[in-house]
Amino acid sequence: MFGSAAVHRGGAKCVARSTHRFLPRPVPWYHARPGTALGFVRLRSTHRDPWRPALSATCWLGAFVIRDFEGRREGQSGNPLRSVFGVLLFAAYCVETVIWVGSTVHLAGKGHVTAVVSAIVALALITLLAGMEGLEVSVIDRWRELFAGKTTAALGGWLSARQLFVALIVTSATLLAHRSILVVPFTSTHISGALEPIFDLTWTGFTVLWFAQIVPKVLAATDPERYLRHLRRSLFPLVEFVRVIGVSQPGEWTASLIARRTGWIAGLPEEVTAEEPSLEIRAEELSLAGGWRAVITRETDIPAS
Repeated sequence: MFGSAAVHRGGAKCVARSTHRFLPRPVPWYHARPGTALGFVRLRSTHRDPWRPALSATCWLGAFVIRDFEGRREGQSGNPLRSVFGVLLFAAYCVETVIWVGSTVHLAGKGHVTAVVSAIVALALITLLAGMEGLEVSVIDRWRELFAGKTTAALGGWLSARQLFVALIVTSATLLAHRSILVVPFTSTHISGALEPIFDLTWTGFTVLWFAQIVPKVLAATDPERYLRHLRRSLFPLVEFVRVIGVSQPGEWTASLIARRTGWIAGLPEEVTAEEPSLEIRAEELSLAGGWRAVITRETDIPAS
């Protein structure tokens, strides 16, 4: 089931090849070679193997582990234990993904069309969340251009409104991604009992963490202008609509009351009091904390309890 492929010094190359026949006997997935950390790595699978996508992804990720071993041996930074754990975790996630997709197909074959619809909607919501997460990083980096002539108070209102999508999408995606039956593809094995909620938690949680938060945030931080050029026109109106109708207002009022009653507000760059006509934070401050601090509203604007 496994073969071998070359890994060059200082780098790694993992080649996935398919064959139309099963290998006559198991072959170790790697064997050592002088001059390399783990030697040759190649994934060999068959077109009938249902685990091929998961194994291929694991093989490619395993290349990074080899690179870490090589880097540590050459005096570079790297943590092999962290990398090994990451590969194992990603391998388990790939297996869960195969089970999730297989279960959806199984339910659809039984006439449960809603399983396909809920799966598509869940993935669409996670994609929307990814866009919103990267948008936050881009907006914070380019807020002067986006809110020209305004202070961080405008940024604070935008940030609090954007949080609605995080709260609703994570909850909705978790509910929609749940499969009533978990089936291991091409087998009669069903996953049930305590493993079901663990499956839902880990698959949805890691999907959101890796692909809807970390990936878009890193891409947006790398090139915020390009990110805004592609997504600002489609996503900005959604956040602005939420801000205008005041969905986030109760949270802002609560934060303001707690900050005032507990003395927390003393840490603001400019002291905020009820007598001040404006609570806008100094425009020179560009940090994320500065944007969120601008959410604090005037005491006279908070409804009396």
